[in-house]
Amino acid sequence: MQVHVPRGHMGHTVTFESPTEAAIFREDVEAEHFTQRQFSCSIAKLRYDTREFDWDGAIRQLLIAKGVVAEDKIKALDSLSNLHQILDDKWMTLDDSELNRASVACYEIDQNFEDLYHRFIKKVISKQFDQPLWWQRTPTIRFHFPRQKGFDWRVRYHTDIMLGHPPQEVNVWLAITQTYGSNSMCIAQLEPSYRILRDLDFDFARFAEKVQYDDELAETCARAAQALALDYGEFVAFDPRCIHATQNNLTDHTRISMDLRVLPESERERMRFVYRGTGRRRMLFAPGHYYDERPSYKI
Repeated sequence: MQVHVPRGHMGHTVTFESPTEAAIFREDVEAEHFTQRQFSCSIAKLRYDTREFDWDGAIRQLLIAKGVVAEDKIKALDSLSNLHQILDDKWMTLDDSELNRASVACYEIDQNFEDLYHRFIKKVISKQFDQPLWWQRTPTIRFHFPRQKGFDWRVRYHTDIMLGHPPQEVNVWLAITQTYGSNSMCIAQLEPSYRILRDLDFDFARFAEKVQYDDELAETCARAAQALALDYGEFVAFDPRCIHATQNNLTDHTRISMDLRVLPESERERMRFVYRGTGRRRMLFAPGHYYDERPSYKI
């Protein structure tokens, strides 16, 4: 019998080419973040007009284009929260990488979705900031189905900065269906997140291991984190140091969300080296790489 060994983000945490880079990273992590100055909080709940930005319709069209679901079935579906009712298991079952095929199919977006995304960056996201933004070239669309087969692992608490993202980034998480309880992302405010990381001396390799195998630390994270309750038309912008995670969806509703990251121009100007992701592609967090080559005002 094969036994699943939970590893989470173990082996994928950030490393640096020199002690100087490591010291700069530590200074960046400990600095006041842009979200605190812009929103006076670490997790800001914001809104947009769904009549102007029809993400529901865009998701339906993308799923048809990707061959995930038949056009007649999804057009007859009353709510995307019930998407699991019309999908075959093959699209919803988690693979060895803890991904389902529906999410993977939407890693590449079509022209209509891209046009809507660009307009959203220009007219909604950039309006929340007082300066130009460098923005994630392609957003990540996530489908989180009820009681997914293959979800037999511990909740993966993490922060984006432990995966190589710049501490100067701002995370944006958009609800395309209503999110609540275990179908939503759970997230901790900055203060408890920072305390947990500081107690481990910001040793992210150690954090990644302990959060998988140390019940006390996992329970500390669970107590600190709360599920985001959002309606369609709401999104959050948050500090990348905030600990967050996907949960086992024990509700009766599919959650569809989109996440992206932006880098304010003032924050980019004060970066002293270019950060690099820890994933397979080792993506540079720079314009023309992870970020689009155009700043927000040139879209």
